[in-house]
Amino acid sequence: MRFFRALTVLLLIVDLSFGLTPQDKKESFLQKLLRVFGISATSAKQKGGNDAKPGEIWVVDLVKNERLLVKGDDDIGYRSPIFMPCDQMILVLKGDQIIKVSLKGETQQTYSPIAGVVKIIGYSLDDKDKILVLKANPDKHLLLGFFSLANNRIAEEIQLDEKNDRDRTIKEYLEGGTRIYSDTTLYVETDGEKSDVFLARPDRSPEQITQCSVQCGQPSLSPEGRYVVYIKAEK
Repeated sequence: MRFFRALTVLLLIVDLSFGLTPQDKKESFLQKLLRVFGISATSAKQKGGNDAKPGEIWVVDLVKNERLLVKGDDDIGYRSPIFMPCDQMILVLKGDQIIKVSLKGETQQTYSPIAGVVKIIGYSLDDKDKILVLKANPDKHLLLGFFSLANNRIAEEIQLDEKNDRDRTIKEYLEGGTRIYSDTTLYVETDGEKSDVFLARPDRSPEQITQCSVQCGQPSLSPEGRYVVYIKAEK
């Protein structure tokens, strides 16, 4: 099975901090990536792509082995979901806005638009008010930014240099469809016109947790490990 290979993302990120003076107490932006829920210092060989087609929000309850429709039918166009620090709230993109949605499908809050937003990566473990997003500027250059939910704006951001091997590696990792949470990995396998989400844990065979006739992907695990949220693409 073509599974995981150790990647040097951690070493690459740490290497980027060498230019800081010893007196500089501020942690570099890229070092903070390792403190984002869903990012691992040892990344995986990416499985599937990050097609990020919009669609319905679905959740798998891993305890009850149930799949639940959160937002769908006539309410579609969602992408890039993640769980908030609690298991009951989801952040998801619709257009260029972040929406907060409950597991019952109730829209709790709509945040200010983020021009060029591509993907929500995860929330900071050091400041759970801040979430990491990937965005593109008008020149199509990719940027990483921390969006403050409390202040409803991008708090800080950097531009990734795609000519730089280290930045390109980080970009490819963050754009990919694999997410690693300690001992749990979520990834997507594509078969023709459809794709499904798989869950892998050490010493167990990977488990297919969706049964889709269309493309399903963009998975994210809840902090307590009970739920997986994903997007079922529009037909």
